Amino acid sequence: MSTPPIENEVQHRLICSRIAALETYLRDIANLQRRATADRARNRIEDEDLRDLAPLEDAAADISFTCEELLDAADARMDLVEYGRPHNATAPRAISI
Repeated sequence: MSTPPIENEVQHRLICSRIAALETYLRDIANLQRRATADRARNRIEDEDLRDLAPLEDAAADISFTCEELLDAADARMDLVEYGRPHNATAPRAISI
């Protein structure tokens, strides 16, 4: 599902807030995975316990995808504000020889 275009500054701020929250979740997931791996190395938890955390990898992938979509939408809004049109419309075209 593609992210709808950001039409105003209020929407832009909300999207930026959402991006920040999602990035926090990604850091938390990564920290939890590192901690679990370290606990397994110290024999504080078993392999089964570590496997229970495997779905976090899928969650992190989904969150990363959503975050990228939101970042693209926020970038498109900034380009529109700065240039009056999408930035890629002003980029020079590559010439093939």
